[in-house]
Formats: sequence, C-alpha cells, structure tokens
Amino acid sequence: MENFMEKELVTLTVEIERINADLEILSQQRTYSNYQAKRPEWNIWGDQPKKHRADYQNKLDMESTK
Repeated sequence: MENFMEKELVTLTVEIERINADLEILSQQRTYSNYQAKRPEWNIWGDQPKKHRADYQNKLDMESTK
C-alpha cells in the first residue's frame, strides 16, 4: 500500500511540474501578445511582404536571445 502511494505521489508531482511548465509558457506568450497589442507598429503581420515579415521576425528572435 505504501509503495502504491509513493508511486502515486511521484506521478502527481511530475504532472504538477508539467502543468507549471505549460503555465509558464502560456504566461510568456500572453505577455508577448500584450506587448504587441500596446505597440501596434511592431505588429507587422498585416500587408507587409513575406520577406519583410521574415526579416523582422529574425530581428525579434535575435533581440530575444540577447
């Protein structure tokens, strides 16, 4: 019985860690979306050519890795 409860505790702990990681990712995505909404000039996905979109996304990616 103790062995079963120990396994169950480990399973639940792992599941909680997974959920926390998912929540962290969602929180970061929401923060980024809110930032873009406040800075509409950064939201270039409208009528810009694809090349410009790719260049701009590359620039954003480079800045985010600094």
